[in-house]
Amino acid sequence: MPSLAQFLFLAALPIIAVAVLWSPLSQELQIPWTLFSTDPQVRLSQGLVIGTILDNKFPAPVEAFMGLPYSQPPIEDRRFRRAVPLPASNDTFKAQSYSPICPGKQLLKGKAAPNSEDCMTVNIFRQRPSNDKKIPVAVYIHGGAFNRGSSRMHNTASMVAWSEKPFIGVSFNYRIGALGFLPSKLSFEENIVNLGLHDQVFLLQWVQDNIESFGGDKNDVTTFGLSAGAHSIGHHIMNYKEGVAPLFHKAIIESGAPTSRAVHPYNALVHEDQFSKFVSECGCADLPKESIISCLRSKPEKTVTDAQITVFDEYNPSLRWAFQPVIDHNLIHQRPIDAWNSGKWNRVSIMTGHATNEGTYYVPHFLSTSKEFTDFWHTLLPHYSSDDLDTTNFLY
Repeated sequence: MPSLAQFLFLAALPIIAVAVLWSPLSQELQIPWTLFSTDPQVRLSQGLVIGTILDNKFPAPVEAFMGLPYSQPPIEDRRFRRAVPLPASNDTFKAQSYSPICPGKQLLKGKAAPNSEDCMTVNIFRQRPSNDKKIPVAVYIHGGAFNRGSSRMHNTASMVAWSEKPFIGVSFNYRIGALGFLPSKLSFEENIVNLGLHDQVFLLQWVQDNIESFGGDKNDVTTFGLSAGAHSIGHHIMNYKEGVAPLFHKAIIESGAPTSRAVHPYNALVHEDQFSKFVSECGCADLPKESIISCLRSKPEKTVTDAQITVFDEYNPSLRWAFQPVIDHNLIHQRPIDAWNSGKWNRVSIMTGHATNEGTYYVPHFLSTSKEFTDFWHTLLPHYSSDDLDTTNFLY
């Protein structure tokens, strides 16, 4: 039998531990707070990731790892460059809330989420593992005309919680607007077109490299998304390279595909016009060509984001939005309809659907004459001749 003194000492140990953990002494002793944490933890090469547990009246708690960086921040000199991997480290990442969203012109008015260029983060949701069996993975790619939206648009945690069969849900931010899609002859020469699509590929590779640490099966990955997310998935499906396996195995495409709209070359006149206006809005127009991108990298974030919104608004809502994916002979090799008809695309299982009435956001609501109708189509498809537009009007 322990003596009374021994019993009191043992009873006091938890209190002593907490006191040490939260006292200045813990810093001197270098006692990690994770030692006593009940939060879910995952060890990756980039560091130790500490998540949280979401209840939210779910049928079962969901373990969530949110706002976890999947690349180095694309800020300052890394603005307008391809994503850069995080180094291996012993750092601790407290991934318990969403990060800021990437800057863009949001569709709905109201209180917006915080935004920042430092936005390239991933969110992973899972039911608490009951065994070591690897489970399927679903990666959500958000929509938003490539100019708005974020990983917050989809309640991935709820989807995971209510699923009859366990799977791991993943959502993430990628660069949008001019910061992610700035086509022009100059940006092509600088190898910085379609950066947002490259971010998506970078994230899908991150999933391949890391998802098994969360209990996911890297050989059973489904991508899903709507609108621009669906367009993105279609581009990745048709980015076929002989002998190179795709980074996902199934796809759910909702409300759109790259074959449903025009995808222009990087140097199309409309993109060159939009690029020139953006450069001018940023205050970099009166410089030698070789200095323009450096100038754009040097500008304050607000200058760049204000400029991209100004240019976007000029072309909205004609569907000829600024800052879009383009044919770059890298990720997008040719017109999507030609790529599809060629039969050379990644043979993954595809499910398609639609988002009811999404298109009504993007057409004028008060057209009342044939001329107004024709003028709208002329804005949408400036390469159509007058005869083409007359035929469209007649058929409609």
